[in-house]
Amino acid sequence: AAGKETRATTRLPVLKATATIIDKVTLEEYQSNDPSLRHCYESLGKKLIVKNRETCFFLVDGILYRKHKLFSEKELEQLVVPRQLRETVLKLAHEGILAGHQGISRTTDRILAEFFWPGVQSETKRFVKSCDICQRTVPRHLVGRAPLGTMPIIETPFSRVGIDIIGPLSPTSSKGNRYILTMVDFCNEISRRHRTSFE
Repeated sequence: AAGKETRATTRLPVLKATATIIDKVTLEEYQSNDPSLRHCYESLGKKLIVKNRETCFFLVDGILYRKHKLFSEKELEQLVVPRQLRETVLKLAHEGILAGHQGISRTTDRILAEFFWPGVQSETKRFVKSCDICQRTVPRHLVGRAPLGTMPIIETPFSRVGIDIIGPLSPTSSKGNRYILTMVDFCNEISRRHRTSFE
């Protein structure tokens, strides 16, 4: 019975995204051998204008980065991601425990805060639209926008927690569980999950 329940409740990759550890030499090799980054290397040291904003590519210890100035005049320094690592970045930005399967815009913003590659916005859009969990559990006509607010700095564990419910998931487990109750402590980002039927 336990085996059947495990198979039933893991059909959806709820927490499939995991961090990838890569050394500097491998990252540099991936970047330099990636044909999609050729234009980035050819533009090293040059000031480019992209959508009326200044952009330039530069190297730090052989690793390729992009500096981009936002309309707010804030400058972003983004690691340029080679093809081999893009799916990992997409999964962490959209499926990670603190990502929460956000929409296209928020997932894109989350990626661009730290990373860049040619075509990142279109790839992010395709990735989010093809997300299996989002397609099964978030009907488009029910998606609404909650007002944004400021969050205070939390210094004491469990003084503020976030609780959410994922589901209904299909197929139902052998014990009748169709939902996952999640809780995140905003102080230390520790998370807990519990399967439940809510019946």
